[in-house]
Amino acid sequence: MVAPLSDTVSVQEIGNELDVREIGLRQAKIQDPARLTALHATGLLDSEVEEVFDRLTRIAVRLLGVPAAFISLVDADRDFYKSACGFGEPLAGERQIAGPTFCHYTVQRTTPLVIPDTAGDPEYRNVPTVKTLGVAAYVGVPLTVDGQTIGAFCAIDTHPRKWTGDEVDTLVELAASAQREVELRAAVSKAQTALSELESSRRELEERTEQAETANKAKSGFLSMMSHELRTPLNAITGYADILTMGVKGPVNEGQLDYLERILKASRHLQGLIGDVLEFARIDARSVNYSVDTVIIDDVIHDAVELVSPLMAEREITFTRENGESPERDVGYRAYADADRVRQILINLLANAIKFSPKGGRVWATRHLRKDFVGIGIGDRGRGIPPDRLHSVFEPFVQIDRESTAAKFQGVGLGLAICRELALGMRGDLVVESTEGVGSTFTLWLPTR
Repeated sequence: MVAPLSDTVSVQEIGNELDVREIGLRQAKIQDPARLTALHATGLLDSEVEEVFDRLTRIAVRLLGVPAAFISLVDADRDFYKSACGFGEPLAGERQIAGPTFCHYTVQRTTPLVIPDTAGDPEYRNVPTVKTLGVAAYVGVPLTVDGQTIGAFCAIDTHPRKWTGDEVDTLVELAASAQREVELRAAVSKAQTALSELESSRRELEERTEQAETANKAKSGFLSMMSHELRTPLNAITGYADILTMGVKGPVNEGQLDYLERILKASRHLQGLIGDVLEFARIDARSVNYSVDTVIIDDVIHDAVELVSPLMAEREITFTRENGESPERDVGYRAYADADRVRQILINLLANAIKFSPKGGRVWATRHLRKDFVGIGIGDRGRGIPPDRLHSVFEPFVQIDRESTAAKFQGVGLGLAICRELALGMRGDLVVESTEGVGSTFTLWLPTR
């Protein structure tokens, strides 16, 4: 009869003959973090009994003619038996035993551990299972996953026994089959972990996206509400100032007229800023509609220049039109876009070019054809943009070199951001080339079909 399984055996109960230093070294290897990580990644610890593993241990018992065979997974302080053939209770029910065991020695090897007579071997005779399980002979084959030995396929006899080469080879073959099953479980466990992490990331991304959309709607709503709230009293200020300027409420002297003109100028500037905020809020909320049709480029350039002509006259700016890179001088430049939005972009680009050009300078427009796009370039000989700021000119609420810009030319930094978003909304783009101290050219690219 095989002796019953005892309770946990402490180092003190092993006996003084075991070398304490050897125990310490062995335990350090058993508890190696990399080995334990590989073991736990298999997902087999404390798992249910599986016929595929039990079949292998039954075959081992039959072919080797031994009373018991095990597939053991060695954790930090115990052996867990994925399969145990040949022992009854309590091992069959508990399916685990506290170390140290012969499997603890096996996992420290790359070759089979073969012990013909455990009681007669001074290195192994004090292993607790010699007495508790009656292990008189042992042979164990290491099971390896990801380069780490996680357990053993072992066979025992209750009598001393000289293991033959064929018997050891048979156990090695059976262990190879067990190892393939363990590797399969490890791969499945990793895949399930990866899927779980992916699902968790997906849910987190959805939550963050929802939060961002909510915040974005709140921001757009706030900007729109505030702009409307500001525009109402501003319209009243502008209206009453116009009434006073016209003398409806009585004569206005020269000094009062000067003040009224300043009020009107400031209110119009503020109206422009509020208009930019409202426009940006609409773009940000994706609520801009485009009326796309064939646009004659020369016509929208002409319209835009007419609208900024008072600003050009004020700063004595000369405007010229050039053909640009097109080899054909009389080609009809057309785009498939929203004429009002194109005009809006050009007005903004022209106004910027005029504002940042020296008084008496020159601003020009060029036209380009490249494949399925037509380009409208607005250039100036202004102060240009520093290289380290060039990438940020289209970002919202950014105004390059604000501190050196005259107050009357300062905005909220939305003009170029709005222009580029409008260009993208028409399947085009807005790009810039600039050299600090030389000037800048902004080019609006639009599809021709």
